[in-house]
Amino acid sequence: MQVHVYLESLANSNSQWEEPSNHPIIAGLPAIDADKEYFLDMHHRDRLGVLLSIDDIVSEVVKTLEELTPTLTLTLILGGEDSRGAKYHK
Repeated sequence: MQVHVYLESLANSNSQWEEPSNHPIIAGLPAIDADKEYFLDMHHRDRLGVLLSIDDIVSEVVKTLEELTPTLTLTLILGGEDSRGAKYHK
C-alpha cells in the first residue's frame, strides 16, 4: 500500500537530527548522542508500526464490509481513539 511506503520512508529518514534548530529553547538543549538517537529512532519506528497495524485493521474492516454490504457507499465508517493510555510517565 502507498501508506506503508510513505511510513517506511519516514522511518528511514534521520535528517531531523542533523540540522541545528533556530528555535531558542530547542537550540539550547544538549546535542543528541548516538544512544539517544537510537532510542528516538526505535520509538519512532514503534509508533509507525502501530499506525501500520491500524491501517491493516481498517483495510480488513472495509474489505469485509464490501463483501457483506452491496451498497458500501451508504455505509458510514467512524473511527476514534482513547489516548488515556498514551501518556508518558517519568
